[in-house]
Amino acid sequence: MVRAFTMTLAIIAYCSLAVGQTSGNASYSQSDGSASSRARQNERNKRIPMQGEVQTDGMFLEAHVLMNVLADEYVAVFGVAQECVTVAECSQKIDAVISEFTKAVQLMGVSGNDVTVDFATQSKIYEYKLSVDVAKEELTGFEVKKNVSIHYKDKQMLDKLDQLVKAKRRALRRSE
Repeated sequence: MVRAFTMTLAIIAYCSLAVGQTSGNASYSQSDGSASSRARQNERNKRIPMQGEVQTDGMFLEAHVLMNVLADEYVAVFGVAQECVTVAECSQKIDAVISEFTKAVQLMGVSGNDVTVDFATQSKIYEYKLSVDVAKEELTGFEVKKNVSIHYKDKQMLDKLDQLVKAKRRALRRSE
């Protein structure tokens, strides 16, 4: 009981010492030579008053405005991944898939300069081998990932690219 009373007294005493912010941004408008005052004066010096405009000692407002504008160019990014036993085999297979995809995209009217391939990651793949009461982790292969970026201007091209990707995916599943 005494401990709880002492703790309550300590909290009340501590809270009575706390001081809140009373002026907010009102202190910003004081011209006392502080950094904020110099910054405001620098902003005022940058402004050129329009004819008939009254120069006031007011505040400056900075705004970042979102402007909805129709896009005239687009970029679609596709991720490609390949798992194999060796890195060389992964690289060979993923390059073949990307090459085939790039040729198909070029047939759709996208220039070769508008297709960019970026290496993303190369990860090891592990598997657990179970014995009686021990699970041992062993390296079983690698996974290579690359990004294919396609720059285009026709808004309808994304739907065509999506259909192409789905068709390639179905063909790969049939071949497995």
